[in-house]
This record gives sequence, structure tokens and C-alpha cells, in this order.
Amino acid sequence: MMGRSRHATDILFTLALFCVFAVCALMVVMLGADVYRKGTREMEQNFDTRTSLSYLATKLRQGDRRDGVTLGELGGVPALVLSDELEGAAYNTWIYCQDGALREVLMARELSPTPDMGQPIMALESLEAEFLDSGILRVTVTEPDGRTGTLLYTPRCG
Repeated sequence: MMGRSRHATDILFTLALFCVFAVCALMVVMLGADVYRKGTREMEQNFDTRTSLSYLATKLRQGDRRDGVTLGELGGVPALVLSDELEGAAYNTWIYCQDGALREVLMARELSPTPDMGQPIMALESLEAEFLDSGILRVTVTEPDGRTGTLLYTPRCG
């Protein structure tokens, strides 16, 4: 009878040890999934901010010529205005933020666009730009979730 009792105790101990192992393994998997989820969300948010700033930097580099980048208003909305000439005609590219989106509109220089004309580029809450005393352009963007990013751009044309 003693052998049978000892055999049952061994089985119960092994089963209990297996259950503890299974619970610990499940907890590690759940913690890992939570860390992965948070890391992915953070990377996604950083990607959105970097993408908007990269887009603006590219546009500013394309418009980098004397008096090629100015600040303006489009129906009361602050905007970056990039001047260019295409095939002998003068154009302005207006980049601004309205209705939760970064927008862009390209028009002949003599025409005045309205804010609703712009093509939505990406989700963005606000865009603020100013020239500092040193001639550096500071552009600050605010994402829909409230995160901000800043771009400092020094025109190469002088």
C-alpha cells in the first residue's frame, strides 16, 4: 500500500510542477507580447513624425533658391510657400495644415488658392514655421496624438 501512495504523490508532484511551469511560460509570453505591442506602437508613432518632417525637408530642399521659401497665409492658415519656375511659368507650392491633415497645393503664382484646394498628404494636427534671426527655418509639426517634432532647416542658397 505504501508504494501506491508514494507513486500517487510522485504523479501529483510532477503534475503540480508541470502546472507551475505552464503558468510561468504563459506569463512570460503575455509579458513579451505586451512589450512587443508597446514597442511597435512607439515605432509607428516615431515613423509618422519622422515621415512628416522628412517630407517637409525634401520639399524645402527642392525649393532651396534665393527667395524660394517664404511664409504665408492661406485663408488665415499659416503656410510654407515654395516658389519655382516650370517651363517659363512661375508657380507657388503651398504647404499647410488643415482639418487634421498636412496639405499641399501647386498653383500659378498670380492665383490665390483656398485652404480646401489642397491635396491631403498625411495626418497632422498642426504645422508652425518661423525664420529665426540666424536665417534658419524652424518647422514644428504636431501629430494627431499630440506628439511634436521639430525640423531646423538652413537654406543653402544664402
